[in-house]
Parts: sequence; structure tokens; C-alpha cells
Amino acid sequence: KIYPRLFERLQQQPTGGDVTSPSSHQRDELVWGFGHARRSLTSETVVSGPILETLVEVELASDGALLVRPRPHSGVSLNGEVASAAADEGADLGGLYEAAAMLETRELCPGVPETYEGFLKRVALELSP
Repeated sequence: KIYPRLFERLQQQPTGGDVTSPSSHQRDELVWGFGHARRSLTSETVVSGPILETLVEVELASDGALLVRPRPHSGVSLNGEVASAAADEGADLGGLYEAAAMLETRELCPGVPETYEGFLKRVALELSP
């Protein structure tokens, strides 16, 4: 389902290329998330989202393939909403912020869990009540 949506979006760009290209009139931001956190804060408020995030860019190859890769110099960060909810519950996130900043975007691969599961396990251990 994601391929047709990204392909259509690429075709709508004035340059017909990269959806994150600075030359496009409408700049889209595509964020790739790793892991998932879901926590009920109150009976009406639920925080749900990825644990790690990195900005990516999408390019259409000549053979029709979509190339998704980390945006240069974008880094890896904790999801703001998830981190804020954990901090509100008294979690000390300093070490997790530092560890996330040390991750290399080019080494994270959604199809290879070994590239990020160690960090996700650490998050689970440190944020478990």
C-alpha cells in the first residue's frame, strides 16, 4: 500500500523527483520509525508512536523502484511525544537521548531488526515500571 502512495506523491512533485528535494514547491517530510510504544496516560489520553525516528528521502529510480534512504546529516532521535510522556512519568531519558544520538542512520535497516533491536530492548528495560 505504501508504494502506490509514495509513487503518486513523487509524480505530483514539480520536478517529478525527490519528495524531500529542497527545490520542490511543497516540501514533504518523511520520517521512518523504529519500534513502537503505546501507553495510556489517562482514560482519555493514549500515546502511540515509534520509539526511534530518522528523516528519510525517497527517489524514483529509472526502473520504477522507490529508493528510500536516510536524509544526510539528519541523525536518529527519540520520538518527541513518546519521550515526553515517559518524562512526565518520571523517567530519566538522558542516557537514552545520548544513545540515540550515537546511532548511525546508515547502519539502521528496517528489514534487519538486529540493527536496532538492541536499542529498543534498552528502552524497554529503562522505561518499564
